[in-house]
Amino acid sequence: MKNRMNLAVSLVVGFALMFAATFAGQAEARELVIAFRGDAATLDPHLRSENTTWNFQSHIFDYLFNYDADGEIRPHLATSLERVNDTTWLLHLRQGVKFHNGEPFNAKAAAYSLTRAKIHPRSQMAYWLASVDQIEAVDEYTVRLTTVGPRPLLLMDLTQSIMMVPPQYIEEVGDAEFERRPVGTGAYKFVEWVRDQHLILEVNPDWWGWEGREPAITRVVMRPIPEAATRVAALLTGEVHVAESITIEDLPRVEMSPDHYVARVPSQRVIYLTMDYWREKGSHGMGPNEPNPFMDPRVRRAVAHAINVDDIVQYVMGGAAYPANQFIHPNAYGYNPNIVRPEYNPEKARELLAEAGYPNGFTVRLDAPNDRYINDAEIAQAIAGQLRQVGINVNVNLMPRAEFFPRIDRGDFTMYLAGWGSINISSILNSQLRCRDPERGLGHANRIRFCSPAFDTLVSTADITFDDEERLELYHEAIRLALEDYVVWVPIHYEEIVMGIDARFQMKPRFDEMIYAYEVTLRD
Repeated sequence: MKNRMNLAVSLVVGFALMFAATFAGQAEARELVIAFRGDAATLDPHLRSENTTWNFQSHIFDYLFNYDADGEIRPHLATSLERVNDTTWLLHLRQGVKFHNGEPFNAKAAAYSLTRAKIHPRSQMAYWLASVDQIEAVDEYTVRLTTVGPRPLLLMDLTQSIMMVPPQYIEEVGDAEFERRPVGTGAYKFVEWVRDQHLILEVNPDWWGWEGREPAITRVVMRPIPEAATRVAALLTGEVHVAESITIEDLPRVEMSPDHYVARVPSQRVIYLTMDYWREKGSHGMGPNEPNPFMDPRVRRAVAHAINVDDIVQYVMGGAAYPANQFIHPNAYGYNPNIVRPEYNPEKARELLAEAGYPNGFTVRLDAPNDRYINDAEIAQAIAGQLRQVGINVNVNLMPRAEFFPRIDRGDFTMYLAGWGSINISSILNSQLRCRDPERGLGHANRIRFCSPAFDTLVSTADITFDDEERLELYHEAIRLALEDYVVWVPIHYEEIVMGIDARFQMKPRFDEMIYAYEVTLRD
């Protein structure tokens, strides 16, 4: 009898342990740990316009419209945008949505969010709303937008741009507390953010997007791991389940693992080199009182001829990139098929430098991040080596993205390497190259201070032209003027998105570099 009781107890304990182990395995499988190259700059969704930050924020908050994995615009918190006339639009909202704190999402909240993004003194999202003059809640689920003039691309402006925030909560706790403990309508709720360590989120069971399906991922952990090799190591040891930006050198390690796979897709992001365009003297990457050579377009053109993009793509990027010739991806609306990048021609570069008065070249600092783009440090070093071949002595100054972006935002550069990813040609031109006008939200990312009335006229006219062919011609001419006449940028290449993924999870990389946990499923 005693033995039978011991046996029964053993069986009960054994089954309990088996059940606990099974449950733990299921719980672990439903957690997704994602390794990014860097951390969010802020959790306030109106204060930073940058993809890594958006990746963190867009799980807590949601957009009015967003792109799907194939680049098609889909309704999110808005169901449609109705054009009443050339300057009046009605934004129809999804009903029954609540913020994580129970506050209702309605026209008042949408109008508040759009207005805050447009007028907040620290907002980097105002340029998306540069054409919008008035924002009014018409009824519980309708917002009227009145534009300054005709704005045919307004739907594109409202897609993957302004995230919705809770007005009552922000007014009660203030901006600082809102950033520390954010509240949105997104698929996941905020739990904890330890800067440079992790962001922890738990599923929002009431998210509108779960309708008709069960959340596959119930807990999300986002970890900033700047070093590519460390990200891969964390992936292979099971510390993380998704690692973004796998380098070519690390690809074989992931491909040979039976428990992991590599996913790749062409990206919208263009890597580019640009130069100080406004300071005759006193540019921060030159010697004291030394004249700024980049004020002369011949010098900028010489830089373009000195860079061998094919070599960078082949040897630095290992073929995981595509030579770029302009601001936007070839498959995106607005791309100018007639633009040809300057040929690699060192001799031509030396001739142009001599014509500009620099037969012996000059010395300049090249600023670049070392944790933001794929092989960004190596790209900067390669460009420096190529420029030295034509007499431009380049000192490479590498730094973490957290230091790099504030530095170039305040103008502490003469030449820098960066990237930009968007398929909205209007937003690219208005944010990057329009004459700076903070009140209208124009030129917010125009760090080089390029300003051309002719360019501005082309873009502003295109922005209000409803005829597709006429609008494209205007955008194409603006792109040609900026790149061929002014040489404002030297496009280098379009990145390829290369990710390492735990084989237990199924996901499709997106062209826009976004990783949404709500799109991830578990393999059968």
